[in-house]
Amino acid sequence: MVIISKNNLWFWSPEQTQSTTLYDISTSNSQGIQTLLEAEKNASKTVEQARLYRGKRLNDARSEAAKEIAELQEQKNKELEKIQLDSIDQTALTETIEKETAEKIKVTLAMFDKNKSKAVAKMVEAVTTVEHE
Repeated sequence: MVIISKNNLWFWSPEQTQSTTLYDISTSNSQGIQTLLEAEKNASKTVEQARLYRGKRLNDARSEAAKEIAELQEQKNKELEKIQLDSIDQTALTETIEKETAEKIKVTLAMFDKNKSKAVAKMVEAVTTVEHE
């Protein structure tokens, strides 16, 4: 029920025990709007904080991934160096064996050249000598 007087507009309902002026309604609407604005500001702050947190986590994940990549790359480089060193060791070993073999062949050929005439003489003597039994 609305009661209009000279100075104020009055609202009254049977459930109410007191009457309310239009000013009171206006004030409560203003407070409601103010509450909604504050809630919107809080929501904005929360969204901004979430956005910043997400950005920070994304940057942290990127830097952590870069660290892992660097560690893996370092590990693979060490493995490559080890393989290369093993290869160098194998090459050096092969060269050493080849040198030793060449020296032994040289010594054997020198001994052959030195003793070939003696060997031929012994073979000729054994063939030409007849033994009587």
